Amino acid sequence: MEEEQKQELTTETDNNETSQEEVSPLRYNIPTSPRRGGSKKFFWFVLVLLLAGAIIGGFVLIGGQQKEEEIAPTPTPTEQPSPTPTPETSPTPTKKVTPSPTEKLSPTPTKKPTKGLSVKVLNGSGVTGAAKEASDYLSGLGYEIAGTGNASTTDFENTTIDIKSAKESLLPQLKIDLQTKYTIGTTSATLSASESADAVVTVGKK
Repeated sequence: MEEEQKQELTTETDNNETSQEEVSPLRYNIPTSPRRGGSKKFFWFVLVLLLAGAIIGGFVLIGGQQKEEEIAPTPTPTEQPSPTPTPETSPTPTKKVTPSPTEKLSPTPTKKPTKGLSVKVLNGSGVTGAAKEASDYLSGLGYEIAGTGNASTTDFENTTIDIKSAKESLLPQLKIDLQTKYTIGTTSATLSASESADAVVTVGKK
């Protein structure tokens, strides 16, 4: 019996030793896995620090700019020199010059254009003043009046013209001038050369 107990004890001890030998490698050779939770916390900690630094830096920059704006010196207004008022000079009154009365010059009578023909007018109508009226009319046309008078008779119906042969070229114009006022009868270029006038006009009743 004792021997059986000894054998059992030896077998138990052997079993225990083998079990210890089998367990020992598990106890000492188990690989340790890295702590994932710790690395994540470290990552978030660094990220928070970076964000905080960026925010603080932004505030610092903004505050610096505001300080620069506040520190910028305000321009002091420079006093502009006020213009010196110039004394107003009153205009010197000028004397009015009264114009001296100028003598009115009477216009020089212009000579009427002459026809280059002297005419004697005779009254053959018997009407008083007929020769004077005809002479004034011819004078107004530019004829030179050599004289007026009465004809030998007063029975002339129409006005007649007698002219010297040397002045015959002027007969047509004299006739035209008289026709506007009188009825012309006979005309001739046989006036005597001894006659003082170049032509003799005898005024008739018409």
